[in-house]
Amino acid sequence: MSNMTWTDFQKWQRWDEFPEFADNPPLTVDVSFVYEDEVYYIVYDYGEYHIYDSNWHAVSSHKNFKTLLSVPLDLFHGKAFAEICNELIFD
Repeated sequence: MSNMTWTDFQKWQRWDEFPEFADNPPLTVDVSFVYEDEVYYIVYDYGEYHIYDSNWHAVSSHKNFKTLLSVPLDLFHGKAFAEICNELIFD
């Protein structure tokens, strides 16, 4: 388990390999993370990207991966995934 910055996350997802999808980069690596002692997953299914809780309930969904990670969410107390990325523990 480790932390990473938003820049590290983008490198880990290899977004630089997909410049043609800069506005909506793909999910290239399965993502699970811990936030406030709860496990969450980022998954692409049913034509959208989702953040699921440990019971596989969608916390947030969007057709655009970058948007999903950039908009403020109640889950993160009004902040975006990108803003608090360094606070998450990735598995």
